[in-house]
Amino acid sequence: MREKIYAHHIDILSRTPALEVPVFFLIGKNDYNAQYELVKEYYETLEALRKISSFAMFRKAG
Repeated sequence: MREKIYAHHIDILSRTPALEVPVFFLIGKNDYNAQYELVKEYYETLEALRKISSFAMFRKAG
């Protein structure tokens, strides 16, 4: 039987260091499921089409 893999077990920083497509991150500052600090860290380290990639944080969303 295969081991179950959960999203919190995946190291996205090492598994997907670069994308060849535009990337948009829309995140709530108080988001429970996608922690702002982790998403921001990934955005800053991700190599992508940076000229059209974007990060938007909504302060009162979560």
